[in-house]
Parts: sequence; C-alpha cells; structure tokens
Amino acid sequence: MTYLYDADFLLWTEKQADFLRQSQWNHLDIEHLAEEIEAMGRSELNKARSLLKQIFIHRSKLEFIPDKYNRNHWQHELNEFSDQLEDTLTPSMRIKLELEINKIWQRARRDVLTDYDIELPENCPYIDVLEVQ
Repeated sequence: MTYLYDADFLLWTEKQADFLRQSQWNHLDIEHLAEEIEAMGRSELNKARSLLKQIFIHRSKLEFIPDKYNRNHWQHELNEFSDQLEDTLTPSMRIKLELEINKIWQRARRDVLTDYDIELPENCPYIDVLEVQ
C-alpha cells in the first residue's frame, strides 16, 4: 500500500477510506494515514491564520486609512474573511491562534505599512476577533 501512496495518491485515499469503512484494519497504511491526518489539521490551522491576517489587514485599512473610495470593498472583504474564519475556527484552533496573535498581527501590519505610509499600533488592537460570538 505504501507504493500506491507514492504512485497514485487519489487511489490510495479511496482504498484507505474503503478499508476504514469495512473495518479492514490490517490493510490500512497506518503511518501514511497518520501523516495525512496531521497534515489536514495543519492545513486548517494555516487557513485560519491566513484568514486572521486578512481580517487584521482589512480592519486596519478601515480604521486607519481615510480612503472613501475603497471602504466598501474593504468592508465586504472583511465580512467575507470573518465569515470564513467563523466557519473554520474550532476551540483548539482558537487557543493556538491566541498564542500567535501578535505574530500574525506583525505580519498583517507589515503588509499594510508596505502599501501605506501610516502609523499602526505595535501591539494587536484586534484581540476581540477571536472571542466566541
């Protein structure tokens, strides 16, 4: 089964799912299954990080940039990113993101300051974004 993992990943996933549904435990590629499950979790966490960064960017633009022309666009983008984060966020992700919030803020801040000559706070002013609604 390890060969199939490297040669045809889609077929490997289909077979692994069939083995699980049929309780054929001895046919499972346990090591690769464990790696893929961990990778799925990392992928979802990275998605949440990216959404949080975009939320910080757009909230900063709305709060600190006096650009009436782009405000509606930024607000629509902020709404979309916020909805996606709400749909993605789990309790364990929330804990991890709370620990990384300043790192994510610094990256968002850097991106805004690359495009605009404005003053932004050093520390994240938007810690409320992770609060349970």
